[in-house]
Amino acid sequence: MKLDTYLKLIFSISISIFILLFSIKTTLNFKYLYYFDIKHLNIENSTSLSQKEIQITYDYLINYINGPQKQTFNIPTLNSSNEGKIHFLEVKNIFRKLNSMFFIFTIIGILGALYTYKYKLFSIFNWTSNLLLFICLFAWIPFYVNFNKSFNFFHETIFKNNYWLFDPNKDPVINILPEKYFFHCAISIILITLTGSLLLKILYLKNRNGK
Repeated sequence: MKLDTYLKLIFSISISIFILLFSIKTTLNFKYLYYFDIKHLNIENSTSLSQKEIQITYDYLINYINGPQKQTFNIPTLNSSNEGKIHFLEVKNIFRKLNSMFFIFTIIGILGALYTYKYKLFSIFNWTSNLLLFICLFAWIPFYVNFNKSFNFFHETIFKNNYWLFDPNKDPVINILPEKYFFHCAISIILITLTGSLLLKILYLKNRNGK
């Protein structure tokens, strides 16, 4: 296999990972999706909190996940068990790793884009677009068929314990985090990723006279 082919493969995979991580980070930090779901999913009916308190609680969770490592988990509006605190710390650590990966693949992605334009290897964009499309289809099928099962499988794979199985009596925060919200997050990630795939396909088609 030629060096150009290796580089095209590496850059295609790297740009794909960058776009996926960008989609995840964008969805996580787009709080208005959750604000919309407060009304859309009638989350107020599942808790004693007001809409404002629900927003404050959700904002706290997102700020905690994005915050410094040594920050103590202490939801201002709800009680939390030790298991619940450990789970959110684990989520925080996962996103810290994703942030590191995002930084690395941003650099590689930029190098890949520069390499693509310098040597006119625009097929890199086509490879990346096709790879992202495949990933979206691969993810969407199980999500659509049985999101609950996919959601549980994801947690069982990522976490080494069952602390993610919240007891509402000990961790009432689970009442304001319905599964359908996470389904909407999955849709958001897929849509953003598909947008990236489409833009890359357009770039490829406009420059396909390159190698």
